[in-house]
Amino acid sequence: MIRTTHQFLLSAVAAAGFACGASAQCSPSIVGSVDTGWTFDVATAGSIAYVARAGGLSIVDVSDPTSPVVLSTVVTGTGFVNDVTIAGTRVYVAAAEDGVFVIDVSDPTAPTILGSVDTPGVAQGLAVSGDVVFVADQLSGLHGINIVTPWNPKIISTIDTPGSAMGVAVSGHRAYVADSTAGLHVIDVQYPQSPALLGTVDTPDLANGVAVSGTTALVADGNSGLQVIDVSDAANPVIIDAIDTPAGALDVAISGDTAYVADFTSGVQIVELGAGGSSPILIGSVDTPGLATAVTPAGGMLYVADHAFGLQIVQAWEPGVPELLGSVATENDATKGIAISGTMAYAVSLGGVHAIDVSDPANMAVIGTGDTGASHDVAVSGTTAYVATGASGLSIVDMSSPGDPVILGSVDTPGFANAVTVSGGWAYVADDTGGLQRILVVDPTYPTIMGYAETPQANGVDVAGHLACVADKTGLYVIDLTNPPPMDPVILGFVESPGGSFMSVTMAGTLAYVASTWGSLYVYDIANPAIPTQLGAVEVAFAIWDVVVDGHLAFVTGPDSGLHVVDVSDPTNPVLLDSVETTYAIRLDVSGTTAYVADGESVLSIDLAPCEACPADLDASGAVDVIDLLALLGAWGDGGGPADLNYDGVVDVMDLLVMLGAWGPCA
Repeated sequence: MIRTTHQFLLSAVAAAGFACGASAQCSPSIVGSVDTGWTFDVATAGSIAYVARAGGLSIVDVSDPTSPVVLSTVVTGTGFVNDVTIAGTRVYVAAAEDGVFVIDVSDPTAPTILGSVDTPGVAQGLAVSGDVVFVADQLSGLHGINIVTPWNPKIISTIDTPGSAMGVAVSGHRAYVADSTAGLHVIDVQYPQSPALLGTVDTPDLANGVAVSGTTALVADGNSGLQVIDVSDAANPVIIDAIDTPAGALDVAISGDTAYVADFTSGVQIVELGAGGSSPILIGSVDTPGLATAVTPAGGMLYVADHAFGLQIVQAWEPGVPELLGSVATENDATKGIAISGTMAYAVSLGGVHAIDVSDPANMAVIGTGDTGASHDVAVSGTTAYVATGASGLSIVDMSSPGDPVILGSVDTPGFANAVTVSGGWAYVADDTGGLQRILVVDPTYPTIMGYAETPQANGVDVAGHLACVADKTGLYVIDLTNPPPMDPVILGFVESPGGSFMSVTMAGTLAYVASTWGSLYVYDIANPAIPTQLGAVEVAFAIWDVVVDGHLAFVTGPDSGLHVVDVSDPTNPVLLDSVETTYAIRLDVSGTTAYVADGESVLSIDLAPCEACPADLDASGAVDVIDLLALLGAWGDGGGPADLNYDGVVDVMDLLVMLGAWGPCA
């Protein structure tokens, strides 16, 4: 009888996602906090957190998550600040009855309000897309605000919604509005001056917040928990699944295949999203002392706006030695670039752009290929792929039916398109001897070059807000994108490479991270874009070609060395943590705890946070036995810790059952 019970419990625990192989959320716990007053939202960039609070914005140094420090505060008025987002060196806040504020945070110790605009209603949520901020304004619907001139932001469009617009997310040319009693609306914002409603789906309770990944929207729906909505057909969004949460779901964020729900009195609920049609599973939670109103994941940490208890920092996972999960061949072609969107990866090679199903990273499959010719990099926005095609310039591909990609349009560039990124209605191409090319892609069937900035040999590009950084053979260029056509973007600053060619760049707040063919990762301060300044560097391998940054972690690839994980919490002293060798790693993208690497003739999936193989082995003896049982009983009633094997915040009989289910030698 005991044996049967143990087998049942082990099966139940594995099905619930508590076995480490099912998820990397091994033991979430609060590691730090700081009093920021009544707190409603948080956004992060690098080692800085931007906290929306009553009366304004607090800027917090989180380089040491166990001891966060408030650097500065800026007052926006007397009301609540409900939402915050960052783009480059500017922060945008939704300040309720006071409207929307644009704040310069190039010096985090001395933020400056650049401009503001009152909105007709109560500014509740916002999202930035290119040079437009979309604002959920409660009973006044959704507004588009032009921020080209940040000292004079202007409302350029309004679309009424039947409920109370509480939150907004933008993906590609679509805005998704959580509209309280009226559910979720999908709105076409391809032309921000004239938004148009595409489709609506009602939700069971109050749609408070929304996050989008690929063709899936997640809605934090109050007493009805988390609603999973298929938005592949924008005219007919459909609820395909749901999972209840204990209290009231107010906000949701997505990282890879995991959703994090701010659940008011029940802290943060961690949900593994179903792969291959399976249902979402609650895999963990962490209680917070206050009322969890918003959550932001970054680099294994969760930053939680916890109302009267300020900012709470939760460690959701730790980077471990990276482990190969799976691989898929790309038709024996040299794979050059990759981008992730939801459960799809888009990889480019000499044979075009490949759509790869990565819903199960251990069993990936190519399901379609678009013939873009020899291709070198790809960026994805919504269901559209933007492909850098070398000597042929830029191609734009509709991936809404990934089994049958359709080329929408293309434009030749004067040089050799090495890399591409997309922001708003613009694509930016690192065009080798053609420098930085700015391309209007509002109409994807007719992309048009609308200006350039001359650099000797542009290899990589990233854009954040009004700034672009170009990784060039000669060094790093910082470029102002504010000038509208027919004026060109303007080079503000340049710093020469210490050695080797700069191949790739990623921006995070006021920092730029650069990969060099000399094998080093460089960190530059671009707070003053006219004088980019090297803060730190770390030698990683013989040569590195790409870099992706998530919170305090940087992930870099090198063709002769593989994938490397670097701690950049202290930008003056980046530290190499771990590596995994691969065949010929060129570029990568990261989704949650999984890295996807364009590696020679294949795409690899790599687990960045493999959990402890045997969490019930509390004394690390290699077996779950009576010593572990005594340790668990000694921790009985404690709030969390290693003996909290099901991560529900207390050591109790459920943890005892998990331990009994794992009894014996560790696998």
